[in-house]
Amino acid sequence: MQDRPLPFRTILPWILGVLLFSLLPYLVGWLAAPEGKQFIGVFVNPDDFSTYLAAMRQGGSGFWLFHFPFSPEPWQPRLMLLPYILWGKLAVLPGATAVVWYHLLRLLAGFVSLSVIWVWVRVVLPGNGRWQLTAWFLIVFGAGIGWLTAILFSGAAKNAALDLFGPEWTVLMSLLHTPHFALGLGLEILLFVCVLQWVQNGRIRWVILGALTGIASGLTYVYHIPVEGLVIGLFLLATAVQRRRIPWRVWLGGAVILLPLTLMLGYYAISANQDPYFAHYARVDHVIPPPTVAALLVGLGFLGVIALFGVRRWVQDGRTWLVPLWIAANLLLLYLPIVQFSGRFALGLIVPVATLAAYGLEKVILPRLQAGDFYGRFSRYTATPEASLRRLFLFLVIPSTILLPLLLARNALDTPDFPLYLSRSEVAAADWLAEQSDSGQLVLAYYPMGNYLPRVFSGKVFLGQLDFTTDLDDKLSDVEQFWREDTSDEWREAFLAEWGIDYIYQGQYENEIKQGDVTPPGKVVFQNDQVIIYQTEIGD
Repeated sequence: MQDRPLPFRTILPWILGVLLFSLLPYLVGWLAAPEGKQFIGVFVNPDDFSTYLAAMRQGGSGFWLFHFPFSPEPWQPRLMLLPYILWGKLAVLPGATAVVWYHLLRLLAGFVSLSVIWVWVRVVLPGNGRWQLTAWFLIVFGAGIGWLTAILFSGAAKNAALDLFGPEWTVLMSLLHTPHFALGLGLEILLFVCVLQWVQNGRIRWVILGALTGIASGLTYVYHIPVEGLVIGLFLLATAVQRRRIPWRVWLGGAVILLPLTLMLGYYAISANQDPYFAHYARVDHVIPPPTVAALLVGLGFLGVIALFGVRRWVQDGRTWLVPLWIAANLLLLYLPIVQFSGRFALGLIVPVATLAAYGLEKVILPRLQAGDFYGRFSRYTATPEASLRRLFLFLVIPSTILLPLLLARNALDTPDFPLYLSRSEVAAADWLAEQSDSGQLVLAYYPMGNYLPRVFSGKVFLGQLDFTTDLDDKLSDVEQFWREDTSDEWREAFLAEWGIDYIYQGQYENEIKQGDVTPPGKVVFQNDQVIIYQTEIGD
């Protein structure tokens, strides 16, 4: 294998195995649902899950822009969540729920990204199948020492163990998390493949494919736009430095690739923020800080250490500058205090780090070990000392990857209620409400039902998704006051009229915050063993 490229058939069984492994926690969640409960369909960031399903529902209803259903204010529709909107237009097979379609998309996106990683290793490590296979394994399975942090410092593990709890951090986490994370990762890698191929062989088809991939990447994972733009820009500059002249043709092709990214950056950074509600979300509510330096080191772990051995040799051997520049640009944007959601920029960073780690392992560490006395002693215990040493280093970087699905499956067994499960009575009430109401209606429900309803309900909720609810704290306070016995009927009626609320949802979570005997104004239009739905006079 060392003298020929890595064939796809070699990694295909591993790709299928990774995808099946990613299904494990979801199968446990579905099979282990408590009596009378239903698995909501996701483990990581369940608050956003309804956003994606709402986008799929809207796409199936004919929309091309995302309409925000989680707050009553007049948010303007936006070009976002496009993979889910498009997938919703295809998700028409009878008998398959939206959750099933969501996971089909997640698996398809995962297959695409794992295949693109194969393309990547063949391009950046040409001709050597052994190195390519090592790089593919380190990129896909590589992680930090979060598992060790969780054992030694259980109380602080969630903040430090990025490879266990950071949805952007590892390839497997992106495959487990959401389809647009998985697909966005693959599209970013493919974009850089196109740029590399354009710079190396100058064929126009790579410019065209690169521009199209950039569009798809920006529409899939918007946070990649600044990262991709900076990496490509620095790489084009580095190309000029290496050639000691300005390669105008190369730069022109690079400009064509960068153009759609620039236009999309303008749309999301300027045009979209003309809506005051979206602007408040983007500038204030949507807070995803970068990891601390300690957490970064834990998240990289031994993989980062091995990469340090690789980066110097990589540069000395004259290999492409794009790989180290990817790391440098990614880290710069991650920690540059420009936006409060820079933590999202971390998706994809594992790829160049693991690539350099593979090079360091194959080109530096293993040869040094083979040249020393240790290798002779080690050879006494194995018939394949080189392969055994390689596996030993691989084992240093995969424990978190192996543990992650198992921890999620354990979480399914330890969490009997929301955010993993909802009562079937609540689900039935939500489905009834979806059948009766229309897009112009507003429902008063407490979180989490306010979060769940938009996945099936075509109208709006008073509060729902934690970032997309304008003035969330005030709305939570209003709902809590609504369900207090000492609140006057006049206040409730004025509150309902002010916001134009059509339905009042009273279920498990509303009853948990209810203080005293409270009967909402309106008539009962639905009731089961757990839920009562009232229609107000506004809805008559």
